[in-house]
Amino acid sequence: MAPIYVIGRASPSSAVPPPSEIIEFKCAFPDDYLYAVPGTLCRSYYKCQGGHGAQYQCPNSTVFNFFKQTCSSSSGVCYEAVCRGRKDGNYPDTTHACRRAFICRGGSLVGLFNCPSRHLFNGASCISEESGTCEPPESTAIAYPYAGDQRCRGLPDGYNPLPTDCCRFLICANGEVSEEKLCPNGQRFDSSTKKCVPPDQVPCIVHNPCLGKATGLHADELSSNCRDYVKCSENSIVARLNCGDQGVFNGKQCVPVGLYECPQDRLPNPQAAFNICRTKSNGFHLDLRRGCRYYVKCTSGRIINTYECPNGNFFDSELRSCIPENKQQCEDPTPSRDCEFSIGSFQKIII
Repeated sequence: MAPIYVIGRASPSSAVPPPSEIIEFKCAFPDDYLYAVPGTLCRSYYKCQGGHGAQYQCPNSTVFNFFKQTCSSSSGVCYEAVCRGRKDGNYPDTTHACRRAFICRGGSLVGLFNCPSRHLFNGASCISEESGTCEPPESTAIAYPYAGDQRCRGLPDGYNPLPTDCCRFLICANGEVSEEKLCPNGQRFDSSTKKCVPPDQVPCIVHNPCLGKATGLHADELSSNCRDYVKCSENSIVARLNCGDQGVFNGKQCVPVGLYECPQDRLPNPQAAFNICRTKSNGFHLDLRRGCRYYVKCTSGRIINTYECPNGNFFDSELRSCIPENKQQCEDPTPSRDCEFSIGSFQKIII
């Protein structure tokens, strides 16, 4: 008889069709694959080892991706197999490319078993992958999209500053957060040298979209497409979230793009059209396009982030920080009749 390893059910979201109180993980065949644990929204996974299933938990809000075979911080979709409404029996698990089967009893998922290497379950038995096909999970399972950790989106691989904490930095790889690190002994992260340095060697300027906001979800003012938003608690960021390519944040929740007109969509994208960082050194620079209270962070000739000084302060280019006085006699841009048209690019006509 094939060995059976019994694992207690993890605590899934109430929205997930719950498996039975006990799931049997049957590991009859040697297998190098990792598999998601049903009912956990892909937060847990297991591996068949020596005929037994060993269960693991994804760290730091990451989600297990079967096709990447790792816990990922990027956005995606978790598919949960469904037994409700099915007859008792064994079914191919399309959420895992049919590499395993799930067992339904009384409308509940009670067990799983894997197929040998390079084999698929076709509903009756395991067959060679050359002889069978597997339906896409979209047609057979319930989809649960997740935003993932977007903090490394658009950033280069390696060390990058954390906009909300001068003493921490991110290690990015392929647009995903590999790790979040804390500088030792109260040091600050210097984005120009990619090193932790004494605090007097680099200014600390942070963007906190939760400052002065009530606990809950709020739009990130720096988002140019209304897809980014934050979860706030006690003036601090609990999580950075994203609605994905098909949604926008309307101030309360993510909705389809057509149901909400994003105000920022009517503004030109400064990173694309007017890149003031193109000739600037790495660091913080005054953004005169918007006014004396605004500044940008430049890295490798591109805009990484935009900021506004709080409490009506002015940005000082020499000190690279916000100060109460306008020491540099900076003047805000004045309205021009040349810009009385709708937003866009126009030919300048000289009469």
